[in-house]
Amino acid sequence: MWKEYQRYLKFKDYKNYLETIKRINNQGLKYMLLTNFAVSLVNLIFRSIMNDPGMMLLLGLVAVNFVFCLAAFALCRNMHLDFTALIYVFMIPCLLFPLISELILHRQPEGMVFLFLLIILPLFLLDLPKRVFSIITIFAILYLVFMIIMGDRSNFLLELMHLLDAYFLSLLVNAYSLSTRIRNVELGEHFEKKSEHDPLTGIYNRDGGVHYITPKGPGALIFIDLDNFKKVNDGYGHAKGDEVLKAVAKTLQRKFRDDDIIIRYGGDEFAVFTRGNWDQFLMEKRLNDLLYDLRKISVSKEGTSPMYMTASIGCLIAKSGCPDLDTMLRLADQEMYEAKEHGKNSYRILLQE
Repeated sequence: MWKEYQRYLKFKDYKNYLETIKRINNQGLKYMLLTNFAVSLVNLIFRSIMNDPGMMLLLGLVAVNFVFCLAAFALCRNMHLDFTALIYVFMIPCLLFPLISELILHRQPEGMVFLFLLIILPLFLLDLPKRVFSIITIFAILYLVFMIIMGDRSNFLLELMHLLDAYFLSLLVNAYSLSTRIRNVELGEHFEKKSEHDPLTGIYNRDGGVHYITPKGPGALIFIDLDNFKKVNDGYGHAKGDEVLKAVAKTLQRKFRDDDIIIRYGGDEFAVFTRGNWDQFLMEKRLNDLLYDLRKISVSKEGTSPMYMTASIGCLIAKSGCPDLDTMLRLADQEMYEAKEHGKNSYRILLQE
């Protein structure tokens, strides 16, 4: 159990989940701001019932807090921002408001609202545990400094005990929350990746790959169908056929860029979507190289000569911008059948200016 807990504390694969973490922290920031404002409002209502003499100052703080929350909510609409950093930025005023109100303006012996928020607010943040624990520690030390300067020395030990209680409770609650949420993120990413990828070849399956093809701007769609693949399964067995499919997938991964979408479209069909303003000459060179590398893949068994793989390829180059996905797939598929009908082991390119 301790080893597993240590793994969560390190969160070694943090960089692999940045998009998911950003999305979670976008929601977390909104909930944190709502909690902050709700606590401030409840505090205001309670003090008004108690006829607190510092009501006007507190009302001003709540008004500033409200404007601050509205400004932060407006930022949440921009999904290009780093919401992990934003939570840290906005957590500072969220915790400073009760600190100023309770210890400085009202000189209360205990900042209960601050201690409550110290436990609650980090729960909305998903980040490396050491960073979350650091922000909790920094604010606990800040509270201690204010308590020494502004607090009642006669109640110092009692206040210190409450601070330590809140500090360690915050660490424990957030450690448990982070370990659970990190595990959920890892499991979610694992199952999402598993559902999007072909279990045999490791590249995208049809549904997973098509999901990531967004036809915006110039690009090219390449459709590949292996020639005579049925003969491989019938003559050499399905295990050999699986080896061929895996070899084809590795060849495609080697020939194309990391950000190109490579798909096992179904059976012995593959597709590649690549962005950029492709020149026809460069595409012809790329496809000739691809056919050459595919011919290196062979299957054989004792007493027979090896069978070398070939493919028929159809390619759509959209220089002025990709049409919708269905149109791209249909046109590339038509070009592939043209290549197959004219002798196989060849390609056809349709250029859309």
